Amino acid sequence: MILSICSNADILSIFRVIRIVITIVKIVVPIILIISLALNYMNAVKSNDADMLSKANKASIHKIIAALLVFFIPTFVGLLARVSSFDKDSYLNCIKNSSSEQIDIIRIEDAGERINNLESNLSYSNYNAAKIAINKIKDEGERTSLAKKIEELKKYVDIQELLNKLETKKDKNTRKKVKALVDALPDSDPRKQGFLDKLKELGVGEPLNVAEGYSKFYYDGMEYYVYFPKDATTNLPLLLWLHGDNFRRQWAENVRISKTADEAGYPALVLVPFVGTEMGHSVRGWHEGGLLPKVKALTDKVCEDYQCDKNNINIGGHSRGATGTWMMVTQYPNYFHAASPVSCCSYFGIRGESFKGMKVWAIRGTGAGVDFNNDDRYACMQEDVDKVKPYAKEVRYTILPNTTHGDATNELQVSKEYVEFMFGD
Repeated sequence: MILSICSNADILSIFRVIRIVITIVKIVVPIILIISLALNYMNAVKSNDADMLSKANKASIHKIIAALLVFFIPTFVGLLARVSSFDKDSYLNCIKNSSSEQIDIIRIEDAGERINNLESNLSYSNYNAAKIAINKIKDEGERTSLAKKIEELKKYVDIQELLNKLETKKDKNTRKKVKALVDALPDSDPRKQGFLDKLKELGVGEPLNVAEGYSKFYYDGMEYYVYFPKDATTNLPLLLWLHGDNFRRQWAENVRISKTADEAGYPALVLVPFVGTEMGHSVRGWHEGGLLPKVKALTDKVCEDYQCDKNNINIGGHSRGATGTWMMVTQYPNYFHAASPVSCCSYFGIRGESFKGMKVWAIRGTGAGVDFNNDDRYACMQEDVDKVKPYAKEVRYTILPNTTHGDATNELQVSKEYVEFMFGD
């Protein structure tokens, strides 16, 4: 539509140039015609030649006709516009309203619309579009006022873009940046609560204000440790790790995923419960003595106490702990986000459907040159993996070459890929 085109400041600027050209033509053409006719007649009079005078008369007629045609071209175009199917006044209005003042009014209106769009949809692309529109305004006062307005919105744009990035990948540094920007907003800011709600949804909650590293606790006669990342917040993922028949204090130190997760940008709470003799080995499997319900209750408690992300509770374990991992998921379906049994199978059988929608990464080592493939605890791992494959969201089974039974856990837990698998979407 001509009308919408003429409402565009850039198009109207072109019409302004056309208007200036037309004005120049209307002034210059008559002047050139008068000068040209005067020179022709002066030459004819000087020559005192009747033929020269006759030729001057004929040439004058042609020049007058040509000048009239040029002079009235805008009028002819206007007539064509009036009789065409377009809005009769559109073309003429474009010419008529193509003043610098009118163009600036349109630019101000356009900038206002882009600012409104920015307020409703915070993004760098909308911010840059508004900034470009403002810079085109000639009126310095309006330009300064509108520029100040979008700069006030820039802090919200920065937060929203970081939130978008955090939604794609939960990077630790991004978490810290966006949290600091939101905290800097005054409590009276109408957008602050919305950002806080989004942070909570994305797992970036309030600071826990706890000491970094493992802390020891007791629950119903059971000793357990919880790892708190540096700058720990609420809504963090949680990993429940079940130890095997090794010194329990050694396992608190060797669950390396805690540090790896921090470095990979996936800070998480790590819960390590212990059972067995006071200073030695586990004397019973996790399936015995009602331990599984007790561990489940402990996990609920820790998650509640530190407001973990209940949609990102994960489990893993080594050797006897791997057996406990298979059985915990079987006994409590729809509770865990991901599971990682290491170096052992379930022994007591599992229900594959309990792993529906989960991610499972089973791991074992071959044993420093010794082939353990004939060992029943490894042979049945493949059977368990096959059972969960039809139901789980993703299943991996990794056999680490030249890796001992005890080192299989640490081999993977220093891998960023392993962290992303356990805690990522």
